[in-house]
Amino acid sequence: MNDEIGDAIDRMLRDYAPDPVVDEGFCSHVMNSVPLRRPRAQWPLAIGALAGTLACWFTMGSAQVAMTGWQDWLSGDLTAATLALIASTAGLSLLALAWALTEAQDQAV
Repeated sequence: MNDEIGDAIDRMLRDYAPDPVVDEGFCSHVMNSVPLRRPRAQWPLAIGALAGTLACWFTMGSAQVAMTGWQDWLSGDLTAATLALIASTAGLSLLALAWALTEAQDQAV
């Protein structure tokens, strides 16, 4: 919608809206009776992170590119395998960071 239509609808809703309904404390009573949110268990996240790390390590450990990248990285050579290993490590770290920030934002709400 454009601003003219949105403004006209807002003006019409304000002009024809009924008066507020008196709830006599109903809303506050309902909000006080709603149970608090239970805290999330942390152990599934830790087990999932450990399982993912181990699976990635076992999968990449047998790949020749990964082994060559590690050897070149440790010897100080900047080869294509080293750059691929660094890029994949940085990419996965950024994905994990984005996921953690999203989870933290969901818990804050």
